[in-house]
Amino acid sequence: PPENSNIWFISAVTTNFPHTVECIADNGVLPASNRIFTISVE
Repeated sequence: PPENSNIWFISAVTTNFPHTVECIADNGVLPASNRIFTISVE
């Protein structure tokens, strides 16, 4: 993802949370820090 991937990540969360977050994390698209975040909010 681009450098502003955090914005894209938040958009994905607000659209289809939590399913989209789980799919993205499973596919390894998110940086490690965002993966930790997905676990925290889940």
